[in-house]
Amino acid sequence: MIDLQAHWLVGAPDGPRSRDEALRLAEEAVQDGVRVAVVGSRIDGSRRRLTPDQYWTAFERLGQWLQEEANPLVLVPSMVVRVAPNLVEGYRRGQFLCLGKTRYCCVELPPNECPVYAFEVFEQMRAQGDQILLLHPEKNRAIRRAPELMARLAALGAVGVASAGSLTGQWGEEVTGALWRLMDSGWIQTVASDGEPGRPRVRLSTVRELLCRRYGEREAFRTMTEVPDAILQGLPVPPAAREPLGWQRWLSSPQRLPVGGGLSVRGM
Repeated sequence: MIDLQAHWLVGAPDGPRSRDEALRLAEEAVQDGVRVAVVGSRIDGSRRRLTPDQYWTAFERLGQWLQEEANPLVLVPSMVVRVAPNLVEGYRRGQFLCLGKTRYCCVELPPNECPVYAFEVFEQMRAQGDQILLLHPEKNRAIRRAPELMARLAALGAVGVASAGSLTGQWGEEVTGALWRLMDSGWIQTVASDGEPGRPRVRLSTVRELLCRRYGEREAFRTMTEVPDAILQGLPVPPAAREPLGWQRWLSSPQRLPVGGGLSVRGM
């Protein structure tokens, strides 16, 4: 499997505090079947928490640690940036990093609103050939109340990537219900762990099982393997609606489950 959002960089505000903790997170991912992890660090759109140089230092250090432990995990670089009016300028100036060698920009919305300027920014990015990975949009209150906002963002090229914890109830039943509806509509194309220290870990294998129960094995494979692989190659991933297996299977599928418990590549 491919994890499109992991926060494992020591020294980053959202990362682990020590080498041992970072290695434990990486080893748990490998044991769960993850072979490639996109290692991001959250950046506020108005102020940088890590400069690109600081990011690369932390990223390459993690890769070296994995090699020392013979951990086969492949790391791919990225920065997670909060949408802001100056987002396009920040990427142009090199303040923010895209995902690997692709033109996918990992972007998140503020928790409560979907700002009007977000649509303008996404349109600017699309016009200049950039691609957008919109991370955990189901956590956004405005989108939960008005899902058509996500449809508008998807029409501008945004590829939705949900947080694994949203499927298992980590963020509450409202978020879980909204996520299922967004996935049924196809506006969220895949799921990432969004794993970071201090947060209960959700196994991607658990996510895959939930998707199998709701949509069947073929769609679960497409969502968790084919879509992330296409993203790593920089390919477009248009929305594709999903059909639940049926009311009997739907009613018997739990919406919450217990939360489960190296090569470094600068561009992939």
